[in-house]
Amino acid sequence: MVASLESAIPQVRPERLDTAARRPAAQRFVPEQQVRYLLVADAVLLVIGIVVWRGMLAADPLLEYDAGRGVLQVELRLPRAILGAEPIDAVASIDFAGGTDLSEPHPERVRDDGDAVVLPWETTPIRVRAWEIRVIVRGEPVLFTLPLPRKPASSADWSAWTRPSASQGSTRLDGMTLRHRFLVIPFGQ
Repeated sequence: MVASLESAIPQVRPERLDTAARRPAAQRFVPEQQVRYLLVADAVLLVIGIVVWRGMLAADPLLEYDAGRGVLQVELRLPRAILGAEPIDAVASIDFAGGTDLSEPHPERVRDDGDAVVLPWETTPIRVRAWEIRVIVRGEPVLFTLPLPRKPASSADWSAWTRPSASQGSTRLDGMTLRHRFLVIPFGQ
């Protein structure tokens, strides 16, 4: 029985193992003459990928000012009916959907406004693709598109309270509004 099992297992020659072990992994699966073409194709695709990636980043201009930094301040107004008994910062979160930023929520500045509660938030946009604010209320995304130029020239006062944008991928919640202002804050402040 043992003899029949040994004869069923193919025998590997030691010299064959040595040759296979010395070859690079790619040559075990690809014929040797085609490895060079694959390496060139990999290098070309890598260069194209880097160029496309850099081009995508360059499309979003840096928001830079000589006198200071640009700051977008936002206030979200949610009716108490949406909040229930929970605090506003537990129900809603705000983020800058239009580019790269450094956001700073201000739950310590929450205030009552009649039948609603106001949540202040601010961000320092670094790269701006679009002036869009995404608010997530109980897991539902809501998008606000702000009517600001690509690079605001100077500070602007508070906007009027606006309703969410009607765009794909966001829902509307009755009574929710948002207002904003853009400031150029001198460095060091």
